[in-house]
Amino acid sequence: VKTGGEAFDDIQSGTYYPAISSYMGGTARVNFGPHFIYPPKGLPTGMKFQPISEVCHKPMEPTKVLELFKKEKCILKKVDDEITNAIHDAIFLEANLRHEIFQQHLRDHANVVRKGRIERGLGINDLPEEPAPVKMEVEEEVASGGNDNVMESNEQDKQ
Repeated sequence: VKTGGEAFDDIQSGTYYPAISSYMGGTARVNFGPHFIYPPKGLPTGMKFQPISEVCHKPMEPTKVLELFKKEKCILKKVDDEITNAIHDAIFLEANLRHEIFQQHLRDHANVVRKGRIERGLGINDLPEEPAPVKMEVEEEVASGGNDNVMESNEQDKQ
């Protein structure tokens, strides 16, 4: 029977969260998962490993967020359709932003772990594939700043 040593004796069952304390300018670098440069190995029998990153709920798909919002019927029927649509658009955009930022965080995290493992000569087969760079196409109006109407109205104001 393998144990974790004296530190693992007489511990009450429950959920434990990692903590760091430092003083006198001490620093620490932490990784709460889901991927690790050195994944835990040789845990005591019966001890289950779950990264602390799994405690945080992942953001829902933006379409699901909007669907749930519409289902709650938070907007009164007296509100103009244009305003209702604007609110729905805003909710979808925020949900999409949260989802995309979270996905980018996961990609960045996997890349940091990948780099750390490669530097140490460790395997990377359990990490997600590195995605190919995405080529962003910018609409002409956005690329020009979208200020055409503003410039036209300023010229009309001068006349």
